[in-house]
Amino acid sequence: MDDICLGKIIGPKCPNLLHLDISGNLTANALKLIATNLPRLAYLRVEGDFNITIPKSRSSSSNHDINEGGASILADSGFESLGALKELRELRLIFHANFVTEQGILTTLKKLHLLRKLELPFSSCLTDEGAKQLGDCCPDLELVDLYACKQLSNTGLVQMANNLPHLRCLNVKRCTRLSKPGAFDVLDHGSIQHIQLPNFAGLLSADVMLRVEQAGFTHEGAGRLFARSIQIHRWGRGKAWARAKTLHPTSGLFLRCCTCRGVGPC
Repeated sequence: MDDICLGKIIGPKCPNLLHLDISGNLTANALKLIATNLPRLAYLRVEGDFNITIPKSRSSSSNHDINEGGASILADSGFESLGALKELRELRLIFHANFVTEQGILTTLKKLHLLRKLELPFSSCLTDEGAKQLGDCCPDLELVDLYACKQLSNTGLVQMANNLPHLRCLNVKRCTRLSKPGAFDVLDHGSIQHIQLPNFAGLLSADVMLRVEQAGFTHEGAGRLFARSIQIHRWGRGKAWARAKTLHPTSGLFLRCCTCRGVGPC
């Protein structure tokens, strides 16, 4: 789907839509169309096309909507329009080029008081300070996905978690500034039941495994940690596993908890 189809079909035909999951050659303009035409949305997942080259001259701090050569780009003007979706509970945005500024993210999230799940993989602008402020913007978040957030450090990770008392599921894989043993302090949070950490070298060493065990978690491989008290939902092999992997490209979600599956409490 592209922006034109979105504007002609979804908005006018489905004004009371609650759940929207779309992908294609989408730009920041798609988010504006969604915010204008679908005010009752509770769940939104938008994935831009990854198979397009972004011009090297474009600065990561750019604040403009750009669509050079059809590139799927997320920028402040589009992201901030989502602040109009007052009933939104789940937000997942995956774009090939993410030019949203940290201030743009925080300004928008402050308006989304009902938000429970936030997935912003590839958000390279989010710093430790911004991550810490997520609790001020959306204190009831239960799931946070910051896959490949390049500026998040151990300090920011722990501070963010501490400011989110209801946090149950956390994905920080490929956050390259995280390191052991400091990143494992997040296991002391109290409410987290499922966390995906980078696949650190030495992750299976005795000292790391002891730290994980003492915090009440099990290590299911490749940095996926689950609280021992919850049920782990395992996808089978073959087609079921392939479908799960296709639907969730940033996470190893063939092992999932109730929060990231979207079902009742574990």
